[in-house]
Amino acid sequence: MKEIQSIIDEVCDKQPETAQPLERLRVLTMEKTAEALADGYMSGVHDIILMLQDYMKDEKDGKTMRDKLKEQALNAAQTNAELQRTNRNT
Repeated sequence: MKEIQSIIDEVCDKQPETAQPLERLRVLTMEKTAEALADGYMSGVHDIILMLQDYMKDEKDGKTMRDKLKEQALNAAQTNAELQRTNRNT
């Protein structure tokens, strides 16, 4: 972007009548560059979301990571309850 600005400055110094159109061109170039970066960023975020969704699904049993975590939490709660019952009986 600095290179574009330096070229515009150079041309404007030599031909002042072209200063305003070139400045508008620089602003448009910056806007389009910002839009392209934002689009690329959003596309990348979308790709990451899709990859995470794929990762969270286990193809073997069709369970999602959330389902597995729920199962593990229930198993842990059952094990904890059994341990507490065993400790009370001793």
